[in-house]
Amino acid sequence: MMRTAAAIGVDIGGTQIKAVAVDGEGCVLGRRQADTSERAEVLLQRLNELLDQLPSSEALGISAPGLVPPGSASVAWMHGRLDCL
Repeated sequence: MMRTAAAIGVDIGGTQIKAVAVDGEGCVLGRRQADTSERAEVLLQRLNELLDQLPSSEALGISAPGLVPPGSASVAWMHGRLDCL
């Protein structure tokens, strides 16, 4: 049985999606990675598959290329970089 993670961090990069789960002490419980896709539905499917392979967590942090405007929850579009975000 997998332990519950204190947090999961996800980095959606230009070529790879990387995810890591850590416990309350910062010890790594699991890492996964997959290729990034320019197609939103494929990117979301791969992200869900990665998260399904890690312990469950109530905290999730996501980083992605781009700028987030103040007061927004969306990544601003950056020319030529993951337009599907």
